[in-house]
Amino acid sequence: DDESLKQLMAATEKGQLSPELRKQIEPPGKPEGAPAAKLAMEGWRNLNAGKARSAERSFREALAKDPDNLSAMNGLGFLLLNSGKTDEAKSYFEKCLEREPDAAGPMNGLARCLKEEGKADEAIALWEKMCKQNAGVNAGTVGLATAYAETKQFDKALPYYEQLVKSQPENEEYKRGLEEAKKALRGKQP
Repeated sequence: DDESLKQLMAATEKGQLSPELRKQIEPPGKPEGAPAAKLAMEGWRNLNAGKARSAERSFREALAKDPDNLSAMNGLGFLLLNSGKTDEAKSYFEKCLEREPDAAGPMNGLARCLKEEGKADEAIALWEKMCKQNAGVNAGTVGLATAYAETKQFDKALPYYEQLVKSQPENEEYKRGLEEAKKALRGKQP
């Protein structure tokens, strides 16, 4: 029932992505056949496979060959963020967004960094921008649901949790968040 998944499946059958879908899934930058781009792709494969050291080596090697490779910057940013090195990660996401201000991946990464720094309002603003620019459920939807719930803005969290549960009905975390928001809102009613 996930609308984004349906769109991706239809695009796969056609062999062509719409510009909107491409924007959601394509890493920032314009990957080419250059060695740095291949290293960045290798870094992403390693990162997704849980091979952090290999991923970091690939991303750093890609950036040594091409300091402007946005895919490698974004990948290294997420690797660092997931390793707890928020300050260092933040600088990579900011560099990506300087070059491609609407790139969803780095925008989500920067929002996560800001949230870690206790700047929930700034993180929320970025996730709201992501949701406006990208149709369907995305990382911004998850960020907004959790950030609004954590700041006790359950009226704002509720619609995002509803979207998440609709797109992933078996996800226990999303179901718990939805129930928590509903319960908090019931408690506020006179």
